[in-house]
Amino acid sequence: MTNRGFTIMEFIVVLTIFVIMAGVTLFNFKSFQSDIALSNLAYDIALTLRRAQVVGSSGVGQGNKTSVRGIHFEKDSGTAFRSELIFFKDTGSSEFDFDSDDKELEIFTINTNDTIRSICLAASGDESSCLTETGGELTNFAGEDVSISFERPDPNAYIKEAGVSVKWGLARITIQSPDPSRQLQFVDIYSSGLISIP
Repeated sequence: MTNRGFTIMEFIVVLTIFVIMAGVTLFNFKSFQSDIALSNLAYDIALTLRRAQVVGSSGVGQGNKTSVRGIHFEKDSGTAFRSELIFFKDTGSSEFDFDSDDKELEIFTINTNDTIRSICLAASGDESSCLTETGGELTNFAGEDVSISFERPDPNAYIKEAGVSVKWGLARITIQSPDPSRQLQFVDIYSSGLISIP
């Protein structure tokens, strides 16, 4: 007579293999989830900028009047920016920069623990200063609030730092996870209107 069941030893071996596989999967899931959330935030910011570009350059809801639409990034502390992006309509008094006279159309809130670590600004022709990192920090931080605006019929971006009259050629938005060991995500917007996620 032969027994066709599992022995206790076979059961323990199978259970051990299952526990090890489940442990590896769960351990990697958190970092995978963090990477996906950071990537999604980068795409959300890029799409928000693209929305401002489409609305601003097409003149949607503006009649025959030329109006500037843009996204405002408000400075928080150090090099970091607040977790709210302001989609605004420029009344014309600030020349492509958000101020108290402008109309807030919508506020986009970052609902994760990820943050906008910095915005690097580079003049036209000197974009390479923002496309590399030195010593873990970008070389040209925005010291003040940054507004990226679009005016009909031009799809070009007007990248403006509050209180600075320089016409910037590139804004590189750096997004960071709360876990400093995770990789950074970037959103680049060029004055030509190109929005990319490298």
